[in-house]
Amino acid sequence: MSEKSRRRKKKIRVKGIIRLFIITAVVVFVIFKLIQGNFSKEEVSYALSYDEINVRDTYRALILRNEHILKSSSSGTVVQVANDGERVKRNQRIMDISKGESIEVVSSEVVSTQTSIEIEKYNMQQVESEIEALKSEISEKIHMKSYDEIKGLSLELEAKIRRRLLMEEGISDETYNESEVGSGELTIGESAPIQTPLAGILTYYVDGYETELTYANIINIALDDVMSLSIPPYVATQGIVQSGDALCKIIDDEYYYLIILVDPGDQNLYDLSEDLVINVGSQTVKGFIAELIPTESKVAVAIKVESYIDNFYKDRFVDISITQETHRGLTIKTSSLVKDENNQWGVYIVDKYKKVSFKPVKVIVHQGDTAIVKEDAFYEFVDGKNVRIDTVGFFDQVLVRGEKYLPGDTVD
Repeated sequence: MSEKSRRRKKKIRVKGIIRLFIITAVVVFVIFKLIQGNFSKEEVSYALSYDEINVRDTYRALILRNEHILKSSSSGTVVQVANDGERVKRNQRIMDISKGESIEVVSSEVVSTQTSIEIEKYNMQQVESEIEALKSEISEKIHMKSYDEIKGLSLELEAKIRRRLLMEEGISDETYNESEVGSGELTIGESAPIQTPLAGILTYYVDGYETELTYANIINIALDDVMSLSIPPYVATQGIVQSGDALCKIIDDEYYYLIILVDPGDQNLYDLSEDLVINVGSQTVKGFIAELIPTESKVAVAIKVESYIDNFYKDRFVDISITQETHRGLTIKTSSLVKDENNQWGVYIVDKYKKVSFKPVKVIVHQGDTAIVKEDAFYEFVDGKNVRIDTVGFFDQVLVRGEKYLPGDTVD
């Protein structure tokens, strides 16, 4: 074979190798793009569907119990028979009292009907004055056409009227009680058993707020201030007592109340009679919302609980977390939320022609990167009027990243 023929064959082989390399590279590139398109392509939009969110929040809760203080009918020396925290029966012997040759006259360490810090009270005249002041302010805002400020003032007025109604009707439920126990003043050398006149949880601790912190009284006190107090329990008696001194108290263990404060904007998360799941440390109990009470700046949620939790009979406050049963509705991704030129929250939806348009939304609740919104329509005050606003509906196509688009854009 001539040199010329060998060079020609070698050249053909090189071209074949180059051609094969190019074809292989093209095939690999196409496969990569296909994989990237099928598995790595960012989701542009999604169809609205129904789902649920369990909301879990942490609160400092005020414990309101049905408490009955037992006071001594005689001076003397007492000895505890039943244990603190014990569930006792009616007429059960819980203490013994005796009167020796001489009894030192001392004052009780704690008087259960006195508080160390006075709790601010509301009265009807004060509430009426606040209502009239708010009416005047709203009227002035309407005259000045300051409509944006009216909504907040209207909600505050509604809360004040609600408080007035509760104060007028009262809460005809549990209250504080006290009674003397024993057989009257003992003579020197005499002793006697002390029995409880009612069943419940026995505790030798009092805190001085028993007469004021009752469920029947919560509409009359400034709960915002109470929540910031430190109220440690004290032992009611240290051996020697005088007639009329507090000995102990009996707690009704059938039910009690946990009071939490929420922001007015979160009030819509709680409904009367709604069932709640409450976590206290490692314990889980159930309760239901008995009342919603407007305070000075918050809304008090009264939760009735019928299950025992540790130290509920002694402590005045407890840290809890609440998991509400279910919030179900249309769900959106929080990344979809945008504001329009009027500062209205909403999302961008895509129609069948791939055109983008803005739809206002009303968020009911959100958790993490998901929110539940009102469906079809909601109402808001606009220029002083309660206006129906059309919103998103089931299976609307919503853009994932709303901030990347403008009304009128076309989505590929």
